Amino acid sequence: MINFGIIGMGRMGMMHADWIMENEQLKLVAACEKNPTRTDELKNKYDIEVFTDFNEFLKTPEMDFVVIATTNEFHEMLTVTALENGRNVIVEKPMSLDYQSTLRMIKAAEVNKKELLVFHSTRWDRDFLLVRDYIESGKLGKLLTIHLRVMLFGEFWAGGGIDGMQNPWRLKEEYGGGILITGGRTLLTIYLS
Repeated sequence: MINFGIIGMGRMGMMHADWIMENEQLKLVAACEKNPTRTDELKNKYDIEVFTDFNEFLKTPEMDFVVIATTNEFHEMLTVTALENGRNVIVEKPMSLDYQSTLRMIKAAEVNKKELLVFHSTRWDRDFLLVRDYIESGKLGKLLTIHLRVMLFGEFWAGGGIDGMQNPWRLKEEYGGGILITGGRTLLTIYLS
């Protein structure tokens, strides 16, 4: 049994919670949510302890992995702190907002001898698997480049958090700059030699 805690119980955090609850080999033991008005709802839904204080959350003794599903600007700080507190980490995409930040996160995992994984669910979508299979089969020949183009717009991605379009955080610069960094639904264009 692998025990999980989740930081950030918005839309993605709740998706992670549901996936964990559906798997008999995984157990959700705690969550951390900054909005104190949601703690009772989350406690009732998942039958777990819900913290509003990140440091208190990290004291949960039986937690093997921490899933970080917050807005992007907090990924580095939360990841490094969790790793320094002896937790393995799965962080939502994007890993962080810039290259130097990701290097600090990787270094923290190495120094603390813990796992650091980035959750890129799109790589398991049917279109990506199909392209992967074709590339591996050699049927396409030698590839020169692969171009990815984002093909989404509208309230679905901009208002994807629990506040919807009342707080479209994906549109705001301080949260990471939009779907180009947080998305993954793309059109693949492959150029062959």
